[in-house]
Amino acid sequence: MKKKILHVVVFTNLPAGVRNQMAAEQQAARELGLAWDVVSWSADRPSTPFMKQFPKTVKSLASRRFFFMRWLRKQRTSYDLIILRSPVGDPFAFWMMRGLKPFVTVHHTKELAEIPYVRSGWQGQIAFMIERFAGQMLLSKANAIVGVTGEICNYELQRVRNKPLSY
Repeated sequence: MKKKILHVVVFTNLPAGVRNQMAAEQQAARELGLAWDVVSWSADRPSTPFMKQFPKTVKSLASRRFFFMRWLRKQRTSYDLIILRSPVGDPFAFWMMRGLKPFVTVHHTKELAEIPYVRSGWQGQIAFMIERFAGQMLLSKANAIVGVTGEICNYELQRVRNKPLSY
């Protein structure tokens, strides 16, 4: 029996590069006959079938993350593995995946090193502290860490004590 995989991303606004990567991933999975679904949640109007838009009544970051958590918990019985990509410095990243096993995190950058380039001043300092704490908790609970390069994977593994599998 095929294993079912869900790769999910959640952003306030879905970056074009992430959208393109997810579209290519979904197409590749279909061409290979994999039971692999891709879903993105954001405030953006859907432009592809895998994009989901938060309801207009769900406006704050906290309410969007709680909405996403409820949705994700409903999905977990339909999938054998969940892969998560979340924004750097997301204070809810750990809570989104709490109690969901097995799950994998995917990393495209060295998160802590990236923060000064995407957020400056006090916002960057807060994002750094959040990522350092919540990101480390998320990584320690993951069954595996996927890095798009070996360098990124090693970087993420250095952030946690209980080292999960890495790819």
